[in-house]
Amino acid sequence: EAAKVDEAAAYLTETAELFMPTFAIQDAEARAKARQELCAGPLKEKFARMAEMIEAAGGEFLGGPKPGYPDFALFSFVSWLVCGAVDGMPSGLLDAHPAIKAHHNRVAALPTVTKMYESVTEGPRLSYKPLP
Repeated sequence: EAAKVDEAAAYLTETAELFMPTFAIQDAEARAKARQELCAGPLKEKFARMAEMIEAAGGEFLGGPKPGYPDFALFSFVSWLVCGAVDGMPSGLLDAHPAIKAHHNRVAALPTVTKMYESVTEGPRLSYKPLP
């Protein structure tokens, strides 16, 4: 299980790093286009691999039957992508990635996560709740 956790954490870091160069793009239209291209290509491939990792670990979490660091990291990353505060992200991004959305919702439904965000009623942190 530790090897699965390490692999997932490293892979997620690599996935998040795809977006770092877009923050240096000053032109909003060009930045949005770059992010949309990432979502249509490299991110799609990375999410497919993450879905395989979840399935290989038992279908619930990335490292096995209990959530761990990479699960919370993926949850936070996905929440950031879909929160509406990052320009250029396509609406319905997770529609093409049901396993990633299901994972997000499993983490969001954990009692500690639910309690932390239960009072949130608006803004970007709404994405830390289960997604429709």
